[in-house]
Amino acid sequence: MRRRLGVLVAAAVLGLGACGTAGDGGAGPDPDPPQETEAPASPAADDPAADDAADDGPDADDTCGDRLVNLHDPVPGRLFADCAADAVLAAGTSGYRTSGDDGSWAEGVVAWREPGSIALTNNHDMDVVVIGEQGWLLVPGEGWVVGDPAGTPPQVMAHSVISAIGQLTTVELQRALFASSPAWEPASGVTEVEGARAYSGTPDLMGTTPERYVVWLDDDHLPVRVEATLTLAGFTASTVDEFFDWGEPVEILPPEV
Repeated sequence: MRRRLGVLVAAAVLGLGACGTAGDGGAGPDPDPPQETEAPASPAADDPAADDAADDGPDADDTCGDRLVNLHDPVPGRLFADCAADAVLAAGTSGYRTSGDDGSWAEGVVAWREPGSIALTNNHDMDVVVIGEQGWLLVPGEGWVVGDPAGTPPQVMAHSVISAIGQLTTVELQRALFASSPAWEPASGVTEVEGARAYSGTPDLMGTTPERYVVWLDDDHLPVRVEATLTLAGFTASTVDEFFDWGEPVEILPPEV
């Protein structure tokens, strides 16, 4: 069972949004029933204030665009973080796929704006749904289990996984993670991704610097691929995260328990 959870937890530790501990911002049971979550395809189309805020972002003075002009120059960590995080918030939704070096994989959809939501299926029949602060884990032999740190063993296990996966939707954690690297250097000798450029950084993951952390940004500053390797507590894990279909409508609903 522990090995089955490997890619799910590794994705949250190494992936796009995780710079806190797995227990931060846990997703436990909520007395109110979850609402249907449908993320819009366009950023805050009905919110003029949001449009004004977007005008004041990194693109306002074309600093993000400098990355596409000065192709060989490193990008300061804070600028890299703001350009990527603001682009994620503007897009609002994406598809997501993660794979681990143990052969595990998970894929699904993400709604990035608060409260973030994510729905994943994987090759170990342990699907995950997180909607805001509420989450469920499909446990073999148990069915859908609501995460509860003070509940039964399956509920405690579900809470740990849900808490970790939930961090993938927290864009401000992503912003802090990317900003913790002093700079992001253009990377060579890596996988080529059409329409995207690769950057290597040294972000701080729970007080540990990954042996390898490479992020591909497309021309809209959206992350489309992340490769990471980290050793923590004697355990080394490598993951590849892919993001696609940015801005497409998604619908994340609670499972039928």
